[in-house]
Amino acid sequence: MLSPRDDTVCETCPQGSLPDLARKECDALPEEYLALHSMGTVFALSFALIGITFTLLVLVVFISHHTTPVVRACGRELSYVLLVGLLLCFSVTFLLVLRPTTVVCGLQRFSIGLCFSIVYAALLTKTNRIQRIFNSGQKSSKQLQFISPQSQLVICGAIVMGQVRHLVLLVLLSLFTFRFISGHHL
Repeated sequence: MLSPRDDTVCETCPQGSLPDLARKECDALPEEYLALHSMGTVFALSFALIGITFTLLVLVVFISHHTTPVVRACGRELSYVLLVGLLLCFSVTFLLVLRPTTVVCGLQRFSIGLCFSIVYAALLTKTNRIQRIFNSGQKSSKQLQFISPQSQLVICGAIVMGQVRHLVLLVLLSLFTFRFISGHHL
């Protein structure tokens, strides 16, 4: 916008506003967010519900056939962790369509990072275990360490907890940055 003191100098509008067409003053930007009745929201929530339904069906099948050789061979414990992570991923959709507030935005950042870190930690841990088992057969007959289900859960949990620590710091930093920039109180 043009400076009120000098018509040859431009000043920047404060964050959250834009200059009007005449560039004489700054107008606040209107808040726009997803409406629950919009087509995009309905599609996203429908897709999330379908994903939750199928994930729950797979979880029920895994639990009902918990002791079968097929379920045991695929790494039950990490498969449960993976399914819970997928459930969280689909559930975050409901959080993403809420009207944004400071708390909701913080929860969105935290939950997106958490659910994907759970999924990726389980996949990484399973893949690492399989790779080590196949590589050990070529090299020696020495007993492998950290391939038991309990140690796999500990490794997966350590990866997730490392990410949780970073997520907490990110959310706290973003909340204080928001408070500093906007002047709003939480």
